[in-house]
Amino acid sequence: MNMIHKIYLAILAFVSMSVSCFSSDRTCETPVNIPSVVAAINKEKLIFLGELHGSNEMPAFLVSLACYYVQSGERVLIALEMPDDQNNALASFLKSPSDDIANIALSSLRMNKFWSRKGDGRQSRAMLTAINNFRGISQKYSLDLIGVDLPIDDYNNEKIAITRDQYMAKNIESYMQTNRYDRIIFYAGNNHTRLTKRKNIDSPVAYYMKKSKPFSIVLSFKIGELWACTNKCGIHKFEYNKNNSAPENVFVHRDANDFDGIVYFKLVTASQPALKKSEK
Repeated sequence: MNMIHKIYLAILAFVSMSVSCFSSDRTCETPVNIPSVVAAINKEKLIFLGELHGSNEMPAFLVSLACYYVQSGERVLIALEMPDDQNNALASFLKSPSDDIANIALSSLRMNKFWSRKGDGRQSRAMLTAINNFRGISQKYSLDLIGVDLPIDDYNNEKIAITRDQYMAKNIESYMQTNRYDRIIFYAGNNHTRLTKRKNIDSPVAYYMKKSKPFSIVLSFKIGELWACTNKCGIHKFEYNKNNSAPENVFVHRDANDFDGIVYFKLVTASQPALKKSEK
């Protein structure tokens, strides 16, 4: 039995567990006060969550927020900063009636170049765990999951006359126009979800979607570790807001115009890549 097959079997064991966990609401657990976030979002349909890639806690928060809305009877679409050429595999995985069929879909998903590239935290075990949890949720509630980013091969393709952010904005807009969903949650790095353009950086997705009025929340933390490629790829310790007196694990309104609000996690832990270098 090769290493990849062992990984698939481990993931399938988790998938089975995630369905039962969801029934006891453990899948929806997060240290964040979800009612504070929901109250701030209110009736906004388009929600942007801007993360720092490479943690366990931020993807778990995404799952928890989705849980709240689907359990309230809403139809939810999760849009990820992942290539949209994975969408057939994602849909097959979510709708798989059995673990055997899910295994086939998961194999197809993981063969995408996105999962075997150097990585920036989007290919983490925590993100794969979130996808697994979404499968359990979608078995019981109305939830869809898509990638909206350019395929990996087009990231630096000079023939593509469009930025990644423009591409993701157009994709999200097209799903909004279907009117199939009560909420659309776009989960991406915070450079893509900010409402304002930064100097010498491509305009973010939210900037292109001003007319759609996304409600944008940035996710940060006081102290913790992330798996990131900062100088070298690996687990790095950060103390972004160590002495910040802002409340933790709760929605805080933001006075600046770059985001509507912020959630400071008290502590985050690093999530390593789903595929180690030796397994690629």
